[in-house]
Amino acid sequence: MEKLFLIDGTSYDLKMAGFYFTSNEEDKVGFEIVTDKTIEELETVFSNTENTKTLTVKRNDLTLKTYEGYTILGDQFEVTKEYREGLNLIKLFMQMPELEYENLPETKLAISYAVQLMSNEQALTCKSVFPKWESFINGEMEKDTRFTYSGELYISNQDIPTVIENQYPSIDTAAIYRRIDEEHAGTLEDPIPYSQMMAVEEGKYYIEDEIIYKCIRSSGQPLYASCASLVSNYFEVAKSE
Repeated sequence: MEKLFLIDGTSYDLKMAGFYFTSNEEDKVGFEIVTDKTIEELETVFSNTENTKTLTVKRNDLTLKTYEGYTILGDQFEVTKEYREGLNLIKLFMQMPELEYENLPETKLAISYAVQLMSNEQALTCKSVFPKWESFINGEMEKDTRFTYSGELYISNQDIPTVIENQYPSIDTAAIYRRIDEEHAGTLEDPIPYSQMMAVEEGKYYIEDEIIYKCIRSSGQPLYASCASLVSNYFEVAKSE
């Protein structure tokens, strides 16, 4: 008679085994074993996932079939009939666990490529998929790399051979990094929230401290100052049109 072996060497006489119990669904395999154990006792043994990672069917010393990864005990557990006095035929099913696709290396690689194809507007809706700035410290960062810092989404303005720990995104490093904000039309009705780390464009409207300003001269680079302090130079207070 064939036997079913678990990893710890425990064996059971086997009447039948295979996928024909499960309509050839290869994520689930069935076994019909001959035993004097109760269903409750078998549940204890087959619920030990470490012991069922490899299930081996043998005849004498010849291995007939090995089932790998069937570690989840199915709920279809039944006594099919009495085999002979003191022994029963008990049918049980072992299943493969559902794959956690988000943790597969190829899934992570696909996501890393896909996020770089997102528009900034799309990226702002799922900031958590981008790497944190801290993960680049002491390493390099390519131009146009998007990342998060303190919960905000940023992009690099240039290639950075070595990211230095004390040169984090701030007004002082505005030439290196710029924050990505929700896109606005830059009109009087939809002004752009102003940041001292952004370059401004002539004709666009910006809002700071609930005051709307109209840009009268493009800066071409971050201004490192408030709108109020740049009135007459780069801004004028907007008037309703």
